[in-house]
Amino acid sequence: MTEAIYEWMQNLAFFFLFMTAILNCLPDNKYRKYVQFFLGLVLMIVLCKPLLQVMDLDALLSDKLSSATLEQEVESSRNSALTVEGVQEDLLNQAYEREIETQIKVMLGERGITAQSAEVKLNQGEDVAVERISLRVANSEEALYLEDEEKMDQEFQKKLDEVRSELSQVYEVDESHIDISR
Repeated sequence: MTEAIYEWMQNLAFFFLFMTAILNCLPDNKYRKYVQFFLGLVLMIVLCKPLLQVMDLDALLSDKLSSATLEQEVESSRNSALTVEGVQEDLLNQAYEREIETQIKVMLGERGITAQSAEVKLNQGEDVAVERISLRVANSEEALYLEDEEKMDQEFQKKLDEVRSELSQVYEVDESHIDISR
């Protein structure tokens, strides 16, 4: 018992030396009250330690503190993982959209259709799928005569209908969600 009291007094003396050194090392007095508050809380723990040991509450307090710390760390890592996962998912979706836009432009070029712009929107659900396709196109062929212009316009519209149908099949999008404007 005397050893426990001697150890307690030794801890108090060490703490007061430590507290004095910390308070003297502070560059500004504006933080002094915050440091004193924190050191006062630590002093309360040092003063109550023998009482906690007698009632065997120090082990309980230590267990509660470590479990609360562990829960906080798990929550923090889960939040950071979700943030990183969300960023990665957004980057992958953007890259996927750009790749599909490039594929569509190449397909249109092969059919003699100039793609001025292509925009693909993906749904953000569990399964990544194309939700909407918007195209702005122009006919790369020009009519020599006025009579040919109407015929070429009809053929061009027929090509656009075929493109809409093919895009619907390839990307599994409803044809009403494919906008093609001239």
